[in-house]
Amino acid sequence: MLLFRFKLIISLHGNEVERMRSLSKRSIRYYLYNKLFTSAVNITGCSKFLANELQRNFKGRYTNKCFPMYNGVSEVFLTQQLKLHKRDYIFCAARFAPIKGLDLIVKAADNNIINKLLIAGGNENDLLKLEIPINDSITLLGSLSHDEIAHYLSVAEITVIPSRCETYGIFLAEAICCGSPVVATNVGGIPEVIALAIEKLSLNEKEIFNRWVKLVEPDAESIRSGIQKIKSNNKIEDYINIIPKIRSQFHWEKRLLAIQQILISN
Repeated sequence: MLLFRFKLIISLHGNEVERMRSLSKRSIRYYLYNKLFTSAVNITGCSKFLANELQRNFKGRYTNKCFPMYNGVSEVFLTQQLKLHKRDYIFCAARFAPIKGLDLIVKAADNNIINKLLIAGGNENDLLKLEIPINDSITLLGSLSHDEIAHYLSVAEITVIPSRCETYGIFLAEAICCGSPVVATNVGGIPEVIALAIEKLSLNEKEIFNRWVKLVEPDAESIRSGIQKIKSNNKIEDYINIIPKIRSQFHWEKRLLAIQQILISN
């Protein structure tokens, strides 16, 4: 293809790959995507999950040039002061869309295990469009800046990520880097974020991590169970003490060095 007279690297990060699933194999758009990917020397996805989704959409055509490139997190989440004393609320931040599973966390709160649920990312109208009833235990925070999100994460009793699908799970990485205990659904790229977070931990440190970060199924009962298990824990200082080691895995410099080494080897 003569359109690109330079080495082309394509980076995929989200639902653009999901949208490709519905394309007709005879459509112009599918044809152009095919030409574009054929022209690329490398194709990166923000997770193995996303890279595999691309392969499924195009019948494994780009296996030799497609690989994951994990994202780092913004500096504000790496430098947020770590807090031992948490406040009595559950925190969640997400795009108000069905795939993000906000209805699951609201259902999980029905039996009073959650005294206060703070949700960032939308307003009451957005929640009603999802046909999710609002109650007195729910506070909608609207759109927040990175600094505000980092603050809420650092003092939340637990952060819940109830997604039905997640191409990477950057919010999970941000929550852990801020020292928040987490309940997250075991979907998409989320297990890859967990694997990256614990890669440099000792066996004892991994045991501590697993007490404070719970992977659960994407349903209300599993989320509720994960919350209960974390609430029964003590000695959160053990968890906070391993966060600096985890943070080192999510510096952009480290992530970009990894991709540089892959590109050079290719």
